[in-house]
Amino acid sequence: MISNHTAPVIIEFIGLPNSGKTSVIDILEHYYCRMGFEVKVISEISSSCPITKKSRLEFVPWTSNQTINILLEQKHYNKLHDLVLIDRGIFDTQIFLQLAIKELSVQNEYKQTLMSYAGLPFWNNLVDGVFLLDVPVNLSWERDQRNRLTNNHGIIVNSETLMTMHKYYLDLFKSYENSNHKDHFCSIDTKELSLEQVATICRDKIQMLLKSKTN
Repeated sequence: MISNHTAPVIIEFIGLPNSGKTSVIDILEHYYCRMGFEVKVISEISSSCPITKKSRLEFVPWTSNQTINILLEQKHYNKLHDLVLIDRGIFDTQIFLQLAIKELSVQNEYKQTLMSYAGLPFWNNLVDGVFLLDVPVNLSWERDQRNRLTNNHGIIVNSETLMTMHKYYLDLFKSYENSNHKDHFCSIDTKELSLEQVATICRDKIQMLLKSKTN
């Protein structure tokens, strides 16, 4: 356990729908609680957004601001937890912002302002580690259709949007390959792995981040 006077390690999980983010977070929460750590899980923030249509541009600023508020609170005022696990956070917000800009007619100046704000290093640096749970688009779609009464497409879960999102995720990670924070980013191909195997990879990486907090 880390000292209560130390800011918690904050981990964000991103990836296509049905890539295993929520399930892996559940496994990690159980593990670290059993190991004596104080753990806080923050569920997908967009699920509480009063703007229900994710394709609306207003959806992204609302989600961005809520995410930033939570990150600031956790990083600077949370003295009770050692580890914070976030199911989609500030990095994921950047993906949805790109989607909204692509779908809507937005003035270039407005585009640049939104992207610059959401991608400010100050916000990104509040997160200690980012895990991209990578899954092929067809598998994301296949998992979504299991135990459903309809195979109608959703706003996000449709082949075109999923392919665009997947490209944005890979581009995001590529942009950090040569940065000073590259060691804080981890992409995991979940296609052939069980949830336990994915969680084990995440755990080993988180262990390193937790140890760095105590040094």
